[in-house]
Amino acid sequence: MVGLAMISPLRMAEYQTRHLRLALAAREPQRIALGMAFEAVSGALAGPPASRAHALLDEARSWAAQIDEDLAEAYVAMAEGAVAFLCGRWRDSLAHCDVAERVFRDECVGVAWEIGTTCQLSLSCLWHMGRIGELRRRLPRVLDEADRRGDLYSATQLRTVLQPTACLMEDREAAARDELARAEAGLPQREITMQHWQHMQAGALIELYAGAPAKAVELMNRQLPAIRRAFLLRVYVVRAFTAYVRMTAWPGALTGVRPTRRACARLSGASARASARISSRARCRFWSAPSSRFCAAISMRPLRAIAVPRPDSMHSTWRCSHRQRAGGSASYSAATRGAHASTR
Repeated sequence: MVGLAMISPLRMAEYQTRHLRLALAAREPQRIALGMAFEAVSGALAGPPASRAHALLDEARSWAAQIDEDLAEAYVAMAEGAVAFLCGRWRDSLAHCDVAERVFRDECVGVAWEIGTTCQLSLSCLWHMGRIGELRRRLPRVLDEADRRGDLYSATQLRTVLQPTACLMEDREAAARDELARAEAGLPQREITMQHWQHMQAGALIELYAGAPAKAVELMNRQLPAIRRAFLLRVYVVRAFTAYVRMTAWPGALTGVRPTRRACARLSGASARASARISSRARCRFWSAPSSRFCAAISMRPLRAIAVPRPDSMHSTWRCSHRQRAGGSASYSAATRGAHASTR
């Protein structure tokens, strides 16, 4: 059940529910604490505000307090980090995951999956917060550890999410493609998992970096149907980041075919509707309505010569920059300011 959490979260939710019912029937405090912690993660898959998830975390903490057990403490901290991540609270997630990793490393045994998972969440938080220097210091060490112990899960997770991005930061496009190709060999063959989605996202970002948005669109159009059939788009962060990459790629792809003004207007409306659907249930600063306008502003930059942004949209984009910086999303704040500057 634990190993499914970052691979097939919806299947994990089914097995997790069975585990929690058995733990409650057995009245074992440690198993109940672990069950409540993972049930909280399942409750946050739909995104913020995740009220049920936070209530379950309170229950998990109360059960963990009844036993003096480091493993339960570490699991609860990891669950708190995962819930914060699924709600877009990167700073809180980083703090919890770092605590969990420290306890797993110092006080527990047989927890390679747990260490790999907390490391990936921590590194992803650094990326979203724009703390690139720290990310580049920590990522090679974590990846080297995974390779040395033969941890295919952790190595594949990192090579389908962060390692290609780190290569692009250093202007090493070929190295990014090599890392992604190496990760592809470790992908599950019998089913579509989160790692397939991560591989698709990284591939699309590489194509965008290479100046080939049409290839990014083609890649996503080819692979998204299988990801949709696997119900992965029911996970809020999957749906949100997929929409962001698509809204970024489509206008760039259309600029190569000289779209009409009507086509631009239709695309702008579709982007706004998609981003509004993503943010309609949000209750935190990062996933707020101004953030959805930021996605639309970024995605429409290649078409600004045809579809001139309205002044109120530019003002909303600038306000979004300040909200994102206040929420700990420095990298998104910088991108938003760039979009604002390009449309003035």
